[in-house]
Amino acid sequence: MGGVLVVMALFWFWRGHAKTASILGVVAAFLITAAWWCPRLLFLPNKIWLRLAHLLGWINSRVILTAIFLFVFTPVGMLLRALKWDPLRLRLQSRESEWAPYSEGIRDPKHYERMY
Repeated sequence: MGGVLVVMALFWFWRGHAKTASILGVVAAFLITAAWWCPRLLFLPNKIWLRLAHLLGWINSRVILTAIFLFVFTPVGMLLRALKWDPLRLRLQSRESEWAPYSEGIRDPKHYERMY
């Protein structure tokens, strides 16, 4: 985290925001110094950070998965149903058998010599 804050401080300094860069630099220096000399000081901030990350992960996974299902999978599924396209051939060709006919490429015996 200290290294990331150093990079952020350098970026803000390059953009001309010296006050923001100095604050980030001080926090980065504290984190790097504490990690180097007394790692026990970072136990509580690490615990808080991991709990926050866990909470954000839980929320984001629900939000992102819901958005993907609502805005990607549902419209694609509705479009495929409207076009009556069945890429997995889940609908039976006839009610008597579940046999699917072979394609012409599979009927050729040379197919088995180089399957992949």
